[in-house]
Amino acid sequence: MPVTLTDTICTDPKYRDHITHRQESSGAAAQYAEPNPPLADTVQHYIKQRNLRLYAHQVAARSALHEGRDVMLTTPTASGKTLSYLIPILEGLSRDPNACALLLFPTKALTRDQLKTASTIAEEIVPTAGPAVYDGDTPKSRRKDIRNSSRIILSNLHELHHILSWHSLWQRFWGNLHYIVIDEAHRYRGVAGSHAALLFRRMLRVAANYGSHPRVILASATIGNPGPFARTLTGRDVSVIHASGAPEGPRSFLFYNPHFISERKDTTYQAAASLMKYCVGHGMQTLTFTNSRKGAETLATMTERHQRERIPTYRAGYLPHDRRKLEQGLKEGNFRGIVSTDALEVGIDIGSLDAVIMAGFPGTRNAAWQRSGRAGRTTRHALSILVASENPLDQYYMHNPDAFFDKAAENVAICPENPYILAGHLLCAAAELPLTPDECAVWFGLSASEITDELTREGVLTRTPLGAVYSGSARPTEIVHLSGTGGNQLKIVSNGKLLETIETGQAFREAHPGAVFLHAGETYLITSLDTDAGVIQAKRADIDYRTNVHTSGYPESAQEETVTRTMGCKLSFGHVMITESHPFYRVTRYGRPVSTEPLSLPSLTFATEAFWFTFTPEDMTTLETAGHDPAGALHAIEHALIAMMPAAVLCDRQDLGGFSTLCAPKTGLPTIMVYDGYEGGAGLTATGYTRFAEMIRMTRDLISECPCEDGCPSCIFSPKCGSMNQPLDKAGAAMLLQNMCNRDGQNTLSR
Repeated sequence: MPVTLTDTICTDPKYRDHITHRQESSGAAAQYAEPNPPLADTVQHYIKQRNLRLYAHQVAARSALHEGRDVMLTTPTASGKTLSYLIPILEGLSRDPNACALLLFPTKALTRDQLKTASTIAEEIVPTAGPAVYDGDTPKSRRKDIRNSSRIILSNLHELHHILSWHSLWQRFWGNLHYIVIDEAHRYRGVAGSHAALLFRRMLRVAANYGSHPRVILASATIGNPGPFARTLTGRDVSVIHASGAPEGPRSFLFYNPHFISERKDTTYQAAASLMKYCVGHGMQTLTFTNSRKGAETLATMTERHQRERIPTYRAGYLPHDRRKLEQGLKEGNFRGIVSTDALEVGIDIGSLDAVIMAGFPGTRNAAWQRSGRAGRTTRHALSILVASENPLDQYYMHNPDAFFDKAAENVAICPENPYILAGHLLCAAAELPLTPDECAVWFGLSASEITDELTREGVLTRTPLGAVYSGSARPTEIVHLSGTGGNQLKIVSNGKLLETIETGQAFREAHPGAVFLHAGETYLITSLDTDAGVIQAKRADIDYRTNVHTSGYPESAQEETVTRTMGCKLSFGHVMITESHPFYRVTRYGRPVSTEPLSLPSLTFATEAFWFTFTPEDMTTLETAGHDPAGALHAIEHALIAMMPAAVLCDRQDLGGFSTLCAPKTGLPTIMVYDGYEGGAGLTATGYTRFAEMIRMTRDLISECPCEDGCPSCIFSPKCGSMNQPLDKAGAAMLLQNMCNRDGQNTLSR
């Protein structure tokens, strides 16, 4: 790549006025270390043959495992995390001819990509390891042989969920399990992460039943709370290794805001397509990320119009053969450009690219850095460009680049204590092995015994001398889904074929009549929803628009758990009972409104977690005296705060709900509430409560720096507001937030 290309883009009249920030990184030299004790002879031979040296973090991971510690690796993309765990695992397997390892990945594509790597290395170091994939695509004819002979098994959480109940078929494997790898661990967040945490406890309990106490290795992108998160996810303390010894090439990072100059606005996709054409035209192999399958196809078509060569798309839903063909084509340089969803965000080997363009902020800095790391995976100069959408987070980072480059990474939040999620996994655990009261506390926490008692009273568990056993009629693994909280399940069906199951609350948000629904990378139109029959009908359709349901939430009750005073407000966290209604949905095309359509859905009431903060009547009087609308100011802060929460907590704004009022029930005080949009909670607002002041300052900056006059989708408008974004008072919100920031530091703990 020409080193001057970044300068060329920055000085081109077509682009220069939209570039809001340029960040240059000179890269870093490799940091090596000598293994102590020395590597096993077979590993030493493998390393020498390829003229390799181990990076410092790879040696640190090996040392920790050698000393019997669990490990959390949070080094950047392309830093050699795979070798960090494969080398000590293969050393262990070479020392003990019976030792086994389980490697867990979030996607089938990544699993099969990693199988190639593991097989290549294991063949030379431990020829008897026999790495194999065991998942839903594994032929039945191969399964018994894999169970009986493979020493390295690669799988995913959904498969693990089901095979645990058949653990007696896996006695050899569980009895000799020495290592467990959890790759892309940061992806296990929110409700899915809460399920993962309980699934891992079930797995470790089964292994312990066969006498195994394996070491756990987690590989993750950079996150803000690696140690506490790993502890919550696995129930074990870990050694965190975050300093990378891998070399990094120089990188230019541009922030590009097509919405910056009102008279010269392009859409995000138009701008990204233009930049991709420019990069490809200058000989750069370029990967452009979009945040949706339809967006990927649209952008590829836009770019192709100006190119002689085809610009393919890469997404979920492709057949494995087609995926591998695209991956190989990229690696061999047959494609100068490709457009992808987040499917290429994970560590599938596609070689070294010159440039990455992101058409819209991917929701977290964590994901943005993973995508950016796809370019410059050697020491060559790389270019990354973030093209902003109108979303508040995009615009916040355009105006506050230091918050993107310099702030600590987002925290990952999970809540394995969620009673609705925990109850399902206790049923599974009791079906796997009798569950004693002591085991409940050790493996599943102090509240597990109480929930077990309740399940016994309901007749789905039965007490025996050995412990509680499952006595329900259906297999618990068929009842417990790893993406929900255990609520009523609806089946989404297309032409008589089951696509997936979905909880009622999620269905009202994502699969209501008229909704555009994505499944396995394909677009479906929801034609009907029958809660009594438990069936949602969908039909396959190529649609160029999107739907967004609007939601109104009202707290029926609130029970405080913790209270503090901060920034002149009383801040509370606790359990709430929320009633949500979904009065209508909006249709948008390429981000622009098309129509508003009514919905006729029943209200939903559910228990969850929330934080809320109250103001004094004097605060509202100050706003009124200045000519502002207090209700509009509170409402605007509610919207903007929810929009900014993903900057502190790994989540999506769709995971959250909000409520604001001038007169809260019971207290009569002006109040803003933010709640987890999942029954029982997902740990999101619990984490947000601890980072409240930081989020308020970011919310103030978002609103005060937005160039609009009265509010827009980039600051205080919400795409899912149930009251049509009325009332809103941007200036009043800015004033109230500034007053809060002026009082920062006046914190007294109440309870």
